[in-house]
Amino acid sequence: LRSFKIMKQWLPEKEKLQLYYAYFHSKVKYGIQLYGTANRASIKKIQILQNKTIKTLFGLDYLTPTIDILKKYKLTTVKDLYKITIAQFVHKQRNQMLPKPFINYFRPVSDITERSTRQSNLLNTNRVNTEQAKKMIQHAGAIIWNEISSNIEQNIQIFSTNIFKNTIKSYYTCKY
Repeated sequence: LRSFKIMKQWLPEKEKLQLYYAYFHSKVKYGIQLYGTANRASIKKIQILQNKTIKTLFGLDYLTPTIDILKKYKLTTVKDLYKITIAQFVHKQRNQMLPKPFINYFRPVSDITERSTRQSNLLNTNRVNTEQAKKMIQHAGAIIWNEISSNIEQNIQIFSTNIFKNTIKSYYTCKY
């Protein structure tokens, strides 16, 4: 944060965003699939650090509503970054872009039941009882995928990886 305080006065907004992505976002994104399942208190600490970083870098008062900053610069919260990363993983699996061990990682409901229902295109969420099991990528990925697939109109399985990434990021940032 100290170096951001020094640099903020010399850089235009575009370079400040590049600096944010290079020094903060990249570190948060590394391993987000693992620590994204951490308890709420741990995630909140990372979110607070992100909020401080953004406000320091852009020279904003600490009372500035974070949601306004996220909207303006089209940034995502740590929680949404986790969801985007997991959704990208599921997208790659659904389009057979992952190694063989992941072929049956996520299965549609239509593979499990013979009946045709409105939920046949959704992924099976495997009913789980423990909090630990709910954090597993198979369960969390199916939940996230089912949420976005019912809200994004087009066939999200045919999107290229980059188009999917931009679409899903827009889906989450427009909620702010």
